[in-house]
Amino acid sequence: MTSTSNQEKALRQAKYVLIFDCKISGPVESHDVVGAIFGQSEGLLGPELDLRELLRTGRIGRIEVHVKEKGKQTVCQIVVPSNLDRVQTAIIAALVEQVDRVGPFLASISLSKVINVREEKLKLIRDRAKEILREWLIEERTRTDQLLAEVEDVLRTSELIHYGPDKLPAGRGILSSDQLIIVEGRADVLNLLRCGVDNVIALEGAKVSDSLVSLTMSKKEVTAFLDGDHGGDLILQQLIKSGCKIDYVARAPYGREVEELTPREVLHILRTRRPLPEVLTVSPERSVVDIARRLSNELLGTNEAVLLDKSLNILSRIPVIDLRDYLKTHQLDIFAIIMDGIITQNLINIARSRGVKVIVGERIGSIEEPPPIKVLTFSDISAKEKQE
Repeated sequence: MTSTSNQEKALRQAKYVLIFDCKISGPVESHDVVGAIFGQSEGLLGPELDLRELLRTGRIGRIEVHVKEKGKQTVCQIVVPSNLDRVQTAIIAALVEQVDRVGPFLASISLSKVINVREEKLKLIRDRAKEILREWLIEERTRTDQLLAEVEDVLRTSELIHYGPDKLPAGRGILSSDQLIIVEGRADVLNLLRCGVDNVIALEGAKVSDSLVSLTMSKKEVTAFLDGDHGGDLILQQLIKSGCKIDYVARAPYGREVEELTPREVLHILRTRRPLPEVLTVSPERSVVDIARRLSNELLGTNEAVLLDKSLNILSRIPVIDLRDYLKTHQLDIFAIIMDGIITQNLINIARSRGVKVIVGERIGSIEEPPPIKVLTFSDISAKEKQE
């Protein structure tokens, strides 16, 4: 997570946001800095301005520390959201600046910026109002184009036909094209027709019809285009067991259905389809990577962790700050963790003791080389995707 996104999140929850620059004479972790702030300020200002009490009651937000450099010294930025008034907020700023040690190392903390949230909100409102007006004008200018698109959409939807004795929903293109796309249901067919893809037919039910099996055998290439859930896995197995010819597999993003995809998403997924043998030989670790790729945008900025079992079903979704305690106290068979946070040695040790095999995170902290379990970042996954 970037410091900018953290500041934006803090802006939505506070009156003021204090930004500090911090330099420490040795290597430390973010939680060491937070601990030093609480430890060295304890009891200085009495119970009314005690940081722990202010945090518990929501009068200050969670203190964020973003490490920019780490080597012989640590350079970081500290973000403190405040719901106090101006005077009390200024006192808190001075309190944080008085911290002069983090662990055994000397520290220097200085206030670099105070964000007045009300002014920032007014700026956001003004910018959003301009954006709304711009979109409004564009919408009015393109009303004719939208009308034509709606008419075209109706025409494409009307091209729906029913194939074979089981009257399977399909596009007219299945009669002439040497390529075939199999989807799960009628709604999926309609969506692909809206996207301009008409060589599509739906399985439509739990049983694979003989007419569908025969149709796949007459085609040069057959692609199974399935939802991004466990049901999609089961349908792929069902198609293979029934004797359908399947050459390629395309999957909706994790947790989404084919019927809800946009035209751009549909065409991109079909272009990046994978050969069936490659899909069938995918290791559980590779499957976790695929899921992490699909979840990356959804998790970014949430400070949450998703826990998966061996079947890659979601067991739980929890705040990253609670992850260590959760692993210690819950007796779950966790195979993988995908998280918007930093992977630390402490987390790896706890996860390994609970049988976790894979951890994917935003960034890797200072850990042993090599780690005892599979450890990846979202950047690693993006790099692998470009290579593929």
